[in-house]
Amino acid sequence: MRSNSKITKTQEILKIIFEISRDVLNDLPTKSSIIKAFKNYNLKMSNPMLYQLEKRGYLRKIELEGDVVYRLTRRGRLKILKYYYGGYSKKDTNWDGKWRIVIFDIPNTKKKAREAFRGKLYELGFKKFQKSVWVYPYEAKEYLDIVIEEFYLSPYVSYLVTNSVTNEERLLKKFKLKRNIRSGK
Repeated sequence: MRSNSKITKTQEILKIIFEISRDVLNDLPTKSSIIKAFKNYNLKMSNPMLYQLEKRGYLRKIELEGDVVYRLTRRGRLKILKYYYGGYSKKDTNWDGKWRIVIFDIPNTKKKAREAFRGKLYELGFKKFQKSVWVYPYEAKEYLDIVIEEFYLSPYVSYLVTNSVTNEERLLKKFKLKRNIRSGK
């Protein structure tokens, strides 16, 4: 999502660790898997770097079944959110002609999380289509995955991508877009 902006070393490291943990299907990455993954990125990860990330509150070290694993903390996930969201600009994005729709039904027991989630949708630029249906013309799945995980909302939120919606003219006007009739975009 973020293209020409400067990324800090810490954000780059945390992003790679986040991607590793997603690749191993919610397992926690071990120190050896982190170091191996960094070699794939032609970067060097060392024990002192992991220690510094832990000390700064971005990672939590856990001993599990005789192995040391790492989990991103809330602070670490928020640092990644700043990476994904912090440099976002609509001007950097070309519309591909698809609509991203977020549908959610979050129970009242999670009211604060629901309001925070709505706030994040608004900050990103989603427009309210209905009370719990928000629409956006640009790719936002990676960012939303982090937000949804952060607020523990995955059972309550769906993300759809579609080529058309009814009342599209209303959305085109809201987002100041034009559909290219020849290409369908």
